[in-house]
Amino acid sequence: MSTLDSKSDSIKAIEIEHAQIHKGIHYYCFDDDVKDNEEIKRWMLKSNSIKEPHLILGISSTGPGRIQIFEGYVPDAGDGSDGSELPIFNNYRKKQTEIPVGTKFFKDPVDGSTPTAGDKILDLPIGVSALNPNNSIGGFLTRTRELIMLVSTNYLFVFTSAAGANVINYDSQFYEVRA
Repeated sequence: MSTLDSKSDSIKAIEIEHAQIHKGIHYYCFDDDVKDNEEIKRWMLKSNSIKEPHLILGISSTGPGRIQIFEGYVPDAGDGSDGSELPIFNNYRKKQTEIPVGTKFFKDPVDGSTPTAGDKILDLPIGVSALNPNNSIGGFLTRTRELIMLVSTNYLFVFTSAAGANVINYDSQFYEVRA
């Protein structure tokens, strides 16, 4: 089998993420919600101790807001909870029943009274506003801006709305690599 294209003599190649989709080892999850001014929406990612999640994150909103990511988040075990686990989908739909991932995503984790936020690793305004007139999407949206997460670490994603009836969409695409 030739690695050259017969018409252009250029090397045939596909990006690694595309190859992983065809292998059935590339996944996604999503969530949406509506929040009013100053209301907060939270998501949490929990990585396991074996594989590093390689994350491409998309957060969009119909109005202005701010997205922050905290690494090393520790929820209050006494009166907090992880929230509701989001379903994970395989990009290769034929392999939907085969999802052996260690990475878990949750919506609406409850902080409780004494959570530890962790280190802030992202803090961006998103949504159409006077400061950001042309962008309603934030996060790591292309494969070249992938965020490689640490193993055995919780990440807290916090969106703070700056508008009423703000529709917020969360989309995580990821694959895992043995650490």
